Amino acid sequence: MSDAVARARADLAAGRPWKARNRLTGVLVHRQDREVLDLLATVHHEMRDLPAAGAITVVVWFLAMVAIGMWTVLHWIWD
Repeated sequence: MSDAVARARADLAAGRPWKARNRLTGVLVHRQDREVLDLLATVHHEMRDLPAAGAITVVVWFLAMVAIGMWTVLHWIWD
């Protein structure tokens, strides 16, 4: 976990979700992984921005399905 993600978690725990959102948005420039996206969805949910939380959740789900599909194809080709 990076320092920015740890700080975002601390901001969220301290009741500053807007600050956590800003930190995570900055992290997304360099890192687009599930941990950051999941936490950002949680932050949006805490802020009661349900459309944004839902959109991020769909993106995470879609990326997981793409990864599973790619693994399946590669596994099928190599067998």
